[in-house]
Amino acid sequence: MLIPHPSVGSQDSAQLNLQAAALSLPESSSKIITRSQTGNLKPRRFPGFHLYSTRHPLQALHAGLVSPEPRTYSQAVSIPECCAAMDSEFQSLLKNETWSLCSLPPDKNLVPCKWDFKLKRRPDGSIERHKARLVAVGYLQKNGIDFLKTFSPVIKPSTVRMVLALAISFQWDIRQLDVSNAFLHGLLEEEVYMSQPKGFVDPAHPHFVCKLHKSIYGLKQAPRAWFHHLSTALLALGFHSSQVDPSLFTYHLQNIHAFLLVYVDDILVTSNDQNFVSSLISQLQVEFAMKDLGQLTYFLGIQATRTSTGLHLRQTRYIINLLDRVQLTGIRPYRAPCVSGSKLSKFDGELLSDPSEYRHTVGALQYVTLTRPDISYSVNQLVLQHVPTSLKHQWIITLSEKRWPTKTSFFNTFPPLYNLQIYLLRDIQLTDSAFSEINLL
Repeated sequence: MLIPHPSVGSQDSAQLNLQAAALSLPESSSKIITRSQTGNLKPRRFPGFHLYSTRHPLQALHAGLVSPEPRTYSQAVSIPECCAAMDSEFQSLLKNETWSLCSLPPDKNLVPCKWDFKLKRRPDGSIERHKARLVAVGYLQKNGIDFLKTFSPVIKPSTVRMVLALAISFQWDIRQLDVSNAFLHGLLEEEVYMSQPKGFVDPAHPHFVCKLHKSIYGLKQAPRAWFHHLSTALLALGFHSSQVDPSLFTYHLQNIHAFLLVYVDDILVTSNDQNFVSSLISQLQVEFAMKDLGQLTYFLGIQATRTSTGLHLRQTRYIINLLDRVQLTGIRPYRAPCVSGSKLSKFDGELLSDPSEYRHTVGALQYVTLTRPDISYSVNQLVLQHVPTSLKHQWIITLSEKRWPTKTSFFNTFPPLYNLQIYLLRDIQLTDSAFSEINLL
């Protein structure tokens, strides 16, 4: 059956009917209030059947990469890989002569200990191995009794970027080293007593405690003791500690030049003489349990990919873990790195009951700026200047800030789409330049 084509007159009459119907609708007296106006920026929760849809690709990507880690000893006991990791850690502590069993003196403080479990991952997110670490509950230490000084230098992100840029410009190889049980090499000056580790209590002396001879993870003075031991060894080998950043060590002798970066148990070394680097690693391996990981690929949560023209740096894995911790995985990203029209003040708003999570998240955002300088202004101006107050509305703005790295995190995982990362070029002019906004008359 043929359907006749509507005439012009019928089209006009239909349009008039629609307009009349629209005018006859009652006018709404309620005003629409958006979530941005009320400050309610809670993330949307997605049903399980949307998990692997293309509507929220970052959430589907994260679900395929991240698997849960055991939180407690009772959970880890049922995992064979974790049991093997605990046994390996315990045997390493005994071999290192970290403690000796004795009874607790009446005037001494007893520090508990616990097992900490982590999954060592490759840059693509796959599991490399299970790690178990015995950690002392350091917050129960007492000042003047089992610890004195605790300060230990931490490497600056700008120093990492500078050394990598110099190495790329000079076309030097960048070697990565890893120290096994780094804190166990630090010698203690105080008397510290710790309880026996769970699952490895001596059946002959169940009531004895461990008198520590060397530092262990979790002690307040452990980072300081380890860094002092390592820096002493490097200075004896002819290195000099930088006055600007104590974690940077330099070596200049005749035609040999080298830079060495230290962050706890991760070390980067670059030099114009590869024979010197090989000799240095051999000398350090005599005193420390050190592994040569070869060329730089993954350092401090930074994925490094070297090409013939430079070095690509991105923090895809770090950003994904950050989003997972604050439960923002899969949230719709912003188009700009800061929220427009928001003004923060340390005198307005209600204080958070526990500002630790806020400060931890702000510090993580600051570290992301190492490879994402485009969010530096937002992080510093909108967040970091208000860390001491930790107001609730500042925490809401902080959650909003993390919606900007979401899009770049997903795109960094697929470089053919968008390669939003920092790129250190090899062919750059290493000349000093200064800029000033002051007009000198």
